[in-house]
Amino acid sequence: FCSLFLLRCYEYRRVHAEARSRITAFVLDDAMSITRETNNLQEGTTINPLATMAFMSRSFGISLIVACQNYAQISSYYKNNADSILAFSSSGEDAYSLQRHLNLSDAQAALLPTLQPGEVIALARSTWPKAVRGRVPLLE
Repeated sequence: FCSLFLLRCYEYRRVHAEARSRITAFVLDDAMSITRETNNLQEGTTINPLATMAFMSRSFGISLIVACQNYAQISSYYKNNADSILAFSSSGEDAYSLQRHLNLSDAQAALLPTLQPGEVIALARSTWPKAVRGRVPLLE
């Protein structure tokens, strides 16, 4: 269903050049079920269309924001094509996966389970190549 919205927006922007100047963001909250890594590809299965559309849509000013609980289980397609990754807290296998994927130092990785509300370890590849610790404003 999400892919249909992305496809509609993508096709509209492909045809209407003036629409490309506005940024549109789709937010998928608690999206583990559609971003999970699947290693059991059987005959007749295809690549997740949502992942394909998310990758192709960047050139037309379309962003996909995905919120998930288990970083270690997210598809490598999303991990490798994401520009920005925010980790608000993590422990165990997820912390190890984040450390490897974001190239965190041991000190940064040790902070993951102890982050307070509003604190974040962030990576924005297009802006800065290394992960940094920061704060986001809390909504009230």
